[in-house]
Amino acid sequence: MKRNLNILSFFLSILFFIASLSFSEEKVQYLKKVGEIKEGFSSERENFFIKITGLCCDDEGNLYVADSGWNKIFKFDSNGKFLMSFGREGQGPGEFMGQRMSNHLKISFGNDGKLYVNDPGNSRISVFTKEGKFLKSHRTPPFTYDTPVVNSRGDIYLFSPSGIKVLDRYDSSFRLKSSLLDIKEHFSFPYGKPPFPILQRADEGECLKLITKRDEIVIVSNYSLKAFVFDKSDRQIQEFELKEERVVQDLKKWIEKVKKTEAWYYPFNGFIDVNGNLCLAYIRTDNSIEIYVYNLQGKLKEIWNFPKVSSTYAFVICSNIEGKIFVPNKTLISVEFYKIEI
Repeated sequence: MKRNLNILSFFLSILFFIASLSFSEEKVQYLKKVGEIKEGFSSERENFFIKITGLCCDDEGNLYVADSGWNKIFKFDSNGKFLMSFGREGQGPGEFMGQRMSNHLKISFGNDGKLYVNDPGNSRISVFTKEGKFLKSHRTPPFTYDTPVVNSRGDIYLFSPSGIKVLDRYDSSFRLKSSLLDIKEHFSFPYGKPPFPILQRADEGECLKLITKRDEIVIVSNYSLKAFVFDKSDRQIQEFELKEERVVQDLKKWIEKVKKTEAWYYPFNGFIDVNGNLCLAYIRTDNSIEIYVYNLQGKLKEIWNFPKVSSTYAFVICSNIEGKIFVPNKTLISVEFYKIEI
């Protein structure tokens, strides 16, 4: 009898394993490509992209594309129709000094209804209306290359150069008001340290940040593989690990590649908010890109995959109120649209 029970237990465990695998696969859904913006989108001379380095969407669903080749911001409606552009190369108000290989322009739409462009070439963040009217600029600390995120009060969050905290909050006059998350929470390595020296500060790529429509700040560490959620008063309200079995198994393959090439990579490389859900883009070892959808409590809701024929570059990604995801292709000269339904 005991032997029969052991055999039964063994087969049940096998069935459970197979069922868990099939359930995991069932969770994965494919995004549908619904459009693309490429050359010839307007009657202007600048009717093609040279180097897309930033994307954002406003509260009406419009898309803004920061091009560090033209040093311009292009505006489109949610279907990709060209609306307008603003900016040019220079150091005057409303001008930019982006470059193709460095000092990339980064753009975001704040919860206060304004556009924020980080322009490292001019060491400043410039603020615009949705119509492209220049309002003001703020001088930034040295080596500020990340995308600003902005709450409804106009407070700006940037990665901290202090080496003590991960994120700094500046008020609308760009006075430092507070700092979030001890740096030691970021610098922990469950699967081993990178093979190169690490600067004692957080930076874009190593870390991802996002602000929700309710002014909650979310920080994702690509080193500790954790997400940290703060309320609008900068109090931490949640922390959870990003260690789904599907990710962990693939991550171990990446680690083996890293050992051979002495290169490094950041598993989660894009971060968007879709209807109050936290969506993290993950590059698998086969170069496909998945989006892991979490709620603010850290529960995995579903997984979406870009089509296998996709050549997207998910480091620069945004979404609008219609549930459309906008991603440049890998050459950074066109923007592809995908539809997600959560």
